[in-house]
Amino acid sequence: FILALSMARLGRMLHVLAFLLAPEASAFVVGAHVARPAVTRTARTPAPTANLFESIGKIVEYNVKYASKAFESLFTSKSARASHILLKGPSATADALALKERIAAGEISFADAARDYSACPSSVKGGDLGTFKPGTMVPQFDEVIFNPSVAVGQLATAKTQFGTHVIQITERDMGDSA
Repeated sequence: FILALSMARLGRMLHVLAFLLAPEASAFVVGAHVARPAVTRTARTPAPTANLFESIGKIVEYNVKYASKAFESLFTSKSARASHILLKGPSATADALALKERIAAGEISFADAARDYSACPSSVKGGDLGTFKPGTMVPQFDEVIFNPSVAVGQLATAKTQFGTHVIQITERDMGDSA
């Protein structure tokens, strides 16, 4: 009787051990009952249909348009140095124009305004972005920086996907070696 009781315990322990080591192998243990989880079917997520290819087309168009500018910048001698103040929020455009007027009137220096109001990490350097070539910055920013009608030192504004910028060009080399 004791031997039969020990054999039953040993069988259960082997079954548990086999299940822990390989759950699928426990089905081969004699007298083992394997509970199989119920298979549940989930509905497939419907495929996106809202202008998927139109969106991809816009992305490709953007990359073709601006990647060529970035590629051209590798071989151009044009460069500029600028500082900016990035303003965000619903009143960013109005705030940028007001701040531009305060700087132009001499109420506050550009660097101090950048430190106090800019949402960009460059604010700790007075908004200084360093020297860069065309295609380095977003297109709307480049259009202002490399526009010959915007004089070095002049204040300008630009609206980008990041917000509204008050820009001051500190240096510009248009690559004219005439």
